[in-house]
Order: sequence, then structure tokens, then C-alpha cells
Amino acid sequence: GGSKREELQEHEIRVTGPGKERHYISYALSLLEDKEKPFIVLSAMGTAINKSIAVAEIVKLRVPGLHQWNTIQTRALEEGRRQVS
Repeated sequence: GGSKREELQEHEIRVTGPGKERHYISYALSLLEDKEKPFIVLSAMGTAINKSIAVAEIVKLRVPGLHQWNTIQTRALEEGRRQVS
């Protein structure tokens, strides 16, 4: 069987707890150099949400004229037979 893990979009960065902010910032800045799609999507869950906000704020400081659009979504996660939300 295959993994049901969601595929990342081309300009999506999935921020995780163990990841380093500086790596997310560097990757975000490199993605923003692509002029065909001049946007990125930062996604995070749980405690990584604070880190994604910090990354967004630093990237906004480094890229003049960049604007931020926020959405909050909920996802139901399945763990074996038990559903966690």
C-alpha cells in the first residue's frame, strides 16, 4: 500500500517543529525568486504554527512589497483506526 500523505504544492513549505527557521527562510526566499509564481504557502500544525509565523514575518522584512494572506484550517488526521482531530 501507498502512503496517504498529502502532496506538497510547488510553492508550499511545510514547517515542522524540529526544522530550523533559517532553513525555511532561505528556502522561502529562493522560491520567491521565481517570477512565474511570486508567492509561497507556509503550512504548519500544532506547535510549529508559531515557527511558521516567525518565518513569514522575517521573509516579509527581507522582501519589499510582499503581502501576507492568512487562512486557518482544521484537518482530521487518521492514526490507525483512531481518528484524531
